[in-house]
Amino acid sequence: PDKDSVLKEVFRVLKPGGELYFSDVYASRRVPRALVEDPVLFGECLSGALYWNDFLGKAKAAGFGDPRLVKDSPITIQNKEIE
Repeated sequence: PDKDSVLKEVFRVLKPGGELYFSDVYASRRVPRALVEDPVLFGECLSGALYWNDFLGKAKAAGFGDPRLVKDSPITIQNKEIE
């Protein structure tokens, strides 16, 4: 989960004018620490979700000048333990 290093390395090896399409689970706000540490939520890829605006900051810090969202869709939870 070291997205900073991943983005920096991708920017380094990407050809000039190249593009990166990054697929991940993002959150509309920062996930509270108690939820981040919940093993069930982590296993469902929910508590490890990065806040979208934090991702934008990381992408810009890595060198990507104009990161943008191409497509998004809400995810649903199919786990009775969480519901």
